Amino acid sequence: MAYPPQRPGQRGNPGANGAAEPLDERHQTELLAEQCRELEEDLERLKARYEMWFLGVEKREPNRDRDEIKRRVERIKGAFTRNTGVKFRIQTLAARYLSYERMWLRSSREKEEGTYRRDIFKARRHAQEKRRAERTGESAAPAAAQEPGAPAAEPPARA
Repeated sequence: MAYPPQRPGQRGNPGANGAAEPLDERHQTELLAEQCRELEEDLERLKARYEMWFLGVEKREPNRDRDEIKRRVERIKGAFTRNTGVKFRIQTLAARYLSYERMWLRSSREKEEGTYRRDIFKARRHAQEKRRAERTGESAAPAAAQEPGAPAAEPPARA
């Protein structure tokens, strides 16, 4: 197949060496912006899954999803674009992922060590509720044993 001679700055024809023309710069920027949007949505879903894991709703840490998003962030971070808006968005996304990842790793380490704040808070609250239930159970039992019309006994003294 014969191609007309290549003129400088002309688009649409393959290069002098016969290779196909790379993607148009505008199209490439639009693709990067779309990938960035998808990655932001996936990052928010991953954040929600980690919250579910920290709350105990999910049984396993979403490591596989985190690793996949990390690879995608690194890939998009290495992409070239002249559009400063897209560059800023990519850098912001990479920084946000990095801060989330550090928080997730720190929190998972605390969870494994038993020093995770939410777990400690839940344990304390559970113990307080158990103590309250025991107290109300103790004071309710003697009150139920009294006969109707009998004078009420004083509650036991607290230590």
